[in-house]
Amino acid sequence: MRENDLAFSRHLRYSTLTLFICIYLLYIISSFYPDSFLWGVNHLAFFEDETKIIILLLAFLLGWPFFSSLYLRAIKILDDLRNLDKFHLSVLLLIIGAVSTGIFYHLRIGTDMYGDTRTLLSLIASKQYTFGDIFSFADKEPLTRLIHQQIARMFGLDQKFVFQLVSSICGGIYVITLLLFVKKIQGVIFWKFLIIIISLTAGVNQLFFGHVEDYTLVYLAIIIFLMLAWFIFEGKRVLGWMTIIFLIGVRLHIEMVLMLPAFLYVILFMYQAKYPQLKKWKQPKRIMISVFAVMVISILFYFFYFKAYRYDVGDQQEILQKIFLPLENWLPPPHEYTLLSLNHLSDVIQQFLFTVSPAVVLIICASVGCYRYLSWKEPRIIFFLLTVFFYFVFDFTINPMLTMPRDWDLLSPAAASVNFLAIALSQQLLDGSKDRADCTFLVGVALAISLLSSTIFFINADEEKAALRLENVGKWTYKSYYFGSAYIINVGEKMIKDIDKQIEHREKTIQDLLPYASKPDINLSLLYYKLGNLYYQHRNFNKASLHYSNALYYDPENASAIKSIGLVALQLWNFEEALKMFSFYNKHIKDTQVVKFEQYARGLLEMQNAGVAKVKIQQHLDELYEQNK
Repeated sequence: MRENDLAFSRHLRYSTLTLFICIYLLYIISSFYPDSFLWGVNHLAFFEDETKIIILLLAFLLGWPFFSSLYLRAIKILDDLRNLDKFHLSVLLLIIGAVSTGIFYHLRIGTDMYGDTRTLLSLIASKQYTFGDIFSFADKEPLTRLIHQQIARMFGLDQKFVFQLVSSICGGIYVITLLLFVKKIQGVIFWKFLIIIISLTAGVNQLFFGHVEDYTLVYLAIIIFLMLAWFIFEGKRVLGWMTIIFLIGVRLHIEMVLMLPAFLYVILFMYQAKYPQLKKWKQPKRIMISVFAVMVISILFYFFYFKAYRYDVGDQQEILQKIFLPLENWLPPPHEYTLLSLNHLSDVIQQFLFTVSPAVVLIICASVGCYRYLSWKEPRIIFFLLTVFFYFVFDFTINPMLTMPRDWDLLSPAAASVNFLAIALSQQLLDGSKDRADCTFLVGVALAISLLSSTIFFINADEEKAALRLENVGKWTYKSYYFGSAYIINVGEKMIKDIDKQIEHREKTIQDLLPYASKPDINLSLLYYKLGNLYYQHRNFNKASLHYSNALYYDPENASAIKSIGLVALQLWNFEEALKMFSFYNKHIKDTQVVKFEQYARGLLEMQNAGVAKVKIQQHLDELYEQNK
C-alpha cells in the first residue's frame, strides 16, 4: 500500500476505535442519570440491570474485530438480491414489507404523549377536509390530515387506529424502499450493509411505530426525495419525480419547504451542461455567499418582522405567533431557557443523538478526523450539507412549545438529511481504505453501537418503561425549558398502575424538583395538585389538604386547588373553611358546579349547628365524595 493509503487507514482505524469507546461509555454513563441532560442517550437507564448488562455485552462483542469479521460474512446475502428476477424480488419485498409493518404495529408506542393525540383527533373531527384544502396555505399539513380522515371514513375505522395503521404501513414501505435503494445504487457490499444499519436503527423511526401525529408521511416523502437526489448524482434523470415528491411533501407538511435550497442546487447541477453560465453558481464559494445572504435576511425577519427576540406576554398565543425561541427570558435560573442558553444547546445536541443512529455520529466524526482524505466539494456532499444546514437552523431556532424531549417528532425530519450525509461520507471512507479489515471494523462498530440506540423502540413499546422515561424526561425539562414539564411528568406517572407506587414516584419527583423551584411555580403547583388528587381519591384527606395547600402556595391562581381545598375541608368537617373557599372561588370564577358546592357547604354547616346526627351528615359527605372522587 502507498504511504498515503497507510496514513488514511491508520486515521480511520484509530478514529473508529476512539469513537466506539467514547459512544459506548456515553451510553453506560447516561444509564446512571435518567433525569439528566443526557436524555438523548439514556435508553439503558430504563432496563433492569440484568438486561442492561446483556445489551452492553452483546454490543461489545459485535464491535470486537474478531467477531465482526465472522458475522459480517453473512452480508453477502445482499448480493443475492441482484440476481433475483423482478417477480421473485417483488414477492420477497412484499413479504418483508408486510412483516415489517406487523413488527412496527406490534411494538407501537405505548403512550399518547408522543404526538398530540387528543388535540389532533378533535381537530380532524371538527373539520371535513377536501381536496380544495390542499391548495390552501391556511393549514400546514392538509394532505396528511385529508388522507387519514378519508381512510377512517371510507372503512369506518377509529381515527386514532388509522393514524397508528398508516404509521406502521409507512414503516413497511420505508423498509421496501430502502432495500430497493440499496439494490440499485452503485457501491461495495459493506457500504450497502452500513446504509441498512444507519437507516433501520435511527431513533426517528419511532414515527413508524404507531405514531399519532402529522410527521410520518412527510418523513417518508423526504426519504424518497433524498433517494431520488442520490440517483441524479449517479446520472439518472429523475428530476421530474423529485419535483412531484417535493410538491406533495410541502402539502403533507410545510417543513418539506426546508429542502428548497438543496432542490435548487440539484436543478443547477442538472442544467449546468445546457446552460454553462449556471456553473459559477454551483461553486462552493458562491453557495456559501448565497447561504450567508439567506441567513442575514432570516435574522432581519427574526428581529423586525416576528420580533421573536423577546416575549411581551409569554402566553401560548404569543409563542405560536412568534414561532422562534427568544433571546431574553424573564424566568429565574435555572429556567432561563433562551436561544443562546447552554441548556438549549444541550437539547439540540441530544435531539440529534436521539433521532439519528450512533453509526451516523461515528461516521461524521470519523470523516472530520479524516477530512484531508475526503472530497468535501463533491456535489452529492454539498447537496446533503445544504439539507442538513437548513434543517439544523430550523431545529435550533424553533420554539418546541413542550420541549425537545417531548416534541422530538416536530424536529425529527432533520434526521433524514443527516443520515444521507453520513451515507455519502461513509462511501468515501470505505472507498478510500484499501484494507478490507478497516471496512469490517467500521461496519462492525457501527452495528454494535446502533444496538444501544435501538433499545428506544422497546422502551416506548413497553408502557411501564415508557412511563418511567417520560417521568425522567419531564424532570430534566423542568430544569431546562420548564414550560410543559409538569404535563410530561404527570402523563408518565399517571401510567403507573400501582397507586401506592405512583404516589411514591410523585412524592419523590416533587422532592427532586424543590431545589429548582421558583415562586410562583405553575409546574410545581400542578404536580402538588395531582398528588393531592390521589390522596383525596383514597380518602387520605389530611395529606390531600396539605398538597392542595402547597399547590395554592406555588400558584395562588390555581383555581382547581382552591376548589379542591374546599372539598377536602368538607370531608374533614371544616364546613366554615369550605364555605370560605367556595365563596372566594365563586366571586372570581363563574362555575355552576362550585355554586352547588357552596350551597352544599352552607347546608352542612346549618345541619351541624342544628345538632343533626353525625351519621346523617356523614352520609351526605360520602355521597359528595362518590360524585367527585
